[in-house]
Amino acid sequence: MREDSGGGRRSKFPRGAKRITAGIALVVVAWLAGWLIDGVLLGGAKTPRGTTLIVPSALSIDNNLAGLSSEGVSTRVSQLATAYSELEVEIVVDSTTVGLPFSTLGLDVDEAATVAAVSAVERTGPIGWTQGFFSTVEVRPRFNFDKAAATDALLDNAPIGDPPSEPRMRLGDDRFEVEPGQPGKAFEIDTALAQLEDNLGTTSLAVSIDAVPIEPVLSDAELSEFVAIANAITANPISANLEGQQIDISSKTLRSWIDLETRVGEPSFTIDEVSVLKALKFSFPDVGSGGTDATFDVVDNLPVIVDGDRGTTCCANSSPQRILDAIVAGEDRVNLALGEAGVGRNDEWAKNLGIVELIGEFTTDFKPRQSRVTNIARISELTRGVIIEPGETFSVNDFVGRRTRENGFVSAGVIKNGVFENDVGGGISQYATTTFNAAFFAGLDFGEYRSHSIYISRYPYGREATLAFGAIDLQIENTTPYGVLLWPTTNASSITVQFFSTKFATGEQTGQWKAPLDAACTRVTTERTRTYLDDREPVVDTVFAVYRPEGIKCNGQPSVPPAETIPPPPDTTPPPPSSAPPATQPPASEPPTSTQPPTTPPASPPAPPTSSPAAPPTSAAPPSAPPSTASAPPSTD
Repeated sequence: MREDSGGGRRSKFPRGAKRITAGIALVVVAWLAGWLIDGVLLGGAKTPRGTTLIVPSALSIDNNLAGLSSEGVSTRVSQLATAYSELEVEIVVDSTTVGLPFSTLGLDVDEAATVAAVSAVERTGPIGWTQGFFSTVEVRPRFNFDKAAATDALLDNAPIGDPPSEPRMRLGDDRFEVEPGQPGKAFEIDTALAQLEDNLGTTSLAVSIDAVPIEPVLSDAELSEFVAIANAITANPISANLEGQQIDISSKTLRSWIDLETRVGEPSFTIDEVSVLKALKFSFPDVGSGGTDATFDVVDNLPVIVDGDRGTTCCANSSPQRILDAIVAGEDRVNLALGEAGVGRNDEWAKNLGIVELIGEFTTDFKPRQSRVTNIARISELTRGVIIEPGETFSVNDFVGRRTRENGFVSAGVIKNGVFENDVGGGISQYATTTFNAAFFAGLDFGEYRSHSIYISRYPYGREATLAFGAIDLQIENTTPYGVLLWPTTNASSITVQFFSTKFATGEQTGQWKAPLDAACTRVTTERTRTYLDDREPVVDTVFAVYRPEGIKCNGQPSVPPAETIPPPPDTTPPPPSSAPPATQPPASEPPTSTQPPTTPPASPPAPPTSSPAAPPTSAAPPSAPPSTASAPPSTD
């Protein structure tokens, strides 16, 4: 202490203390200045320092929100939502793991709620600003959780475990026995949902739960009581009666039909309906009237569906249940009822064929009251109503069979070994030619076909077909998406063949030329242009005919040994036409003038058209080997 001049005392402040005080004041001022500049002037409405989002380690998202504006926070949260939507959640049941997409579990980030949670973080004043340097505030994202969707996803995809095996009744050597049940295991769905919800917004979304045992609904002892009943009610045979006929169903057979349904926990007896109906049909083969398929008729030149008759047969579908009810009631007999006969080709099948309009027809004439007219009318009758389904091929020989007197055919003129003779079925080639031409103009395809070996003037030159059972066939292929109805009719002087379907393509003769073949034959090629009703391009194909002089092979040698007597040929003069032929049909009185195309026709016959609308052909060919100098098979005309 030292005295002042006035005699009083004056305190002395240590020089070091002043310096400390000044330092503290300086720090405070700097601290306040830093808060003022960083926290107030620069921070403003930005997210406080030390604010972070809780982000799973599997997501590559920056979780630091410090200094972000509200727009920046919204952008960061939106990025987080997108990343979550692509995340798979691991579901672990016991030792089995499966990954399920986040969105499949009914989960998505509630972006608005998450941004609001970030905005609620407050670190105000210099003290709050300072805390941002030493601690963090973790914001947990908010989520929308559809538990119903999560339940469905877990049940459909998660490794639930093994369901319990219910005890069942099985047939032993001669009696029913109990096959014991086995417990299963599965996770509890409520436990999985709770764990998933607890993990939302944490660094891991994995759900790991243990499967718990699940006992069968029905115990072995409970099932034993029903097995004893089953043995008792099937101990004796039962009589089944139907339309005055009776059969006895043995105890062994009854037990092979009976079973016990236990899946819902309330056992009930069932019966094998398929096996019962099959056995009854075998046991009652002669009851019922049977059914008939749906067919077509043509009325006013339009196809009309004629419904089939379903008829009756053994047995009504209620028959198995009737037998079961009788067994359970302890009865020794049961009365059965007839059921409807199953008809595969019913009116619905007929409607689906699309046979609704005329797509092509052709008419040829003949002299009345000739024996060949009987054959033409007979084969027309046999094939009237034939339906060629899509993808099928109609074969005249396969459908009609051998032409015999027993089948209604008579003897008439044929061509055999290049000469005219008589045989049963002669004349049906006029049916073949008329059908061939109707199919030609309807735009249909051909399989096997062959022309007459000798040109007959009543037929279109180069555009005709013949038949000989076992040797020469006429085949019509249906390559359209619709059914095709064949409808041939005859009158006293002509035959008309019509095809009905849905119009798909039309055919038109657009060219014809002929060329010599070997020493004595002529090959005639007829060009057809098919125009389709859809957007595809027209397609050109060809058909062919090979003609030779009567009695001569293509090599110029006689087709019949000289010692044989050759009967005079029948009259081939065409009758006066009853109606004008199609514009594409050449005159019946003489072959058309040869018109050679720009290119030379092939030296051997090409194959008949085998095209389909999907990939139409550009050429046609014979179905069998091309004509040779050997004797040709007999043709019936």
